[in-house]
Amino acid sequence: MHIWSILCLALCCVAPLKPSAAVAADSGQEKPVLVSNIKADLLPDSVVVVDIMRGNRRNWSDGSILTVVLPGRKHPSFRQVEKDFFAGRGSPLQRHWLRLVFSGRGNPPLYAESDEEMCEMVRSTRGSCALFYVPIPEACQTLPQWPRPPSKR
Repeated sequence: MHIWSILCLALCCVAPLKPSAAVAADSGQEKPVLVSNIKADLLPDSVVVVDIMRGNRRNWSDGSILTVVLPGRKHPSFRQVEKDFFAGRGSPLQRHWLRLVFSGRGNPPLYAESDEEMCEMVRSTRGSCALFYVPIPEACQTLPQWPRPPSKR
């Protein structure tokens, strides 16, 4: 009987841990970073980032057109973006955006199959932005980022 008490206590202490959080902490996965092709003083706050990723904003604060570069179905972060920004809605990422665009309530997004392709699209499209869940590709390191990277001293 004593062994069952210990086993139950061990399960109660371990069960509440989320495996994904433990894996992210162990793998050194970085928090998502929004990279944009805009003036650095136009960078959004966290509330606006959610609106951008959900297609609820069509323009930057200066009025210029906002174009979102989203991960395509084959991109490693496709499911993560769906989970982080569309959880509980039952609406997959691409279907949600198609509905916004065809109803006239959103600008058409661009889709990329790799981080390098996302980076190239952001660099070549004025007013665009993309969310990266992994370290940002070298070519995009100089573009404005939110949250802002720590200053190098």
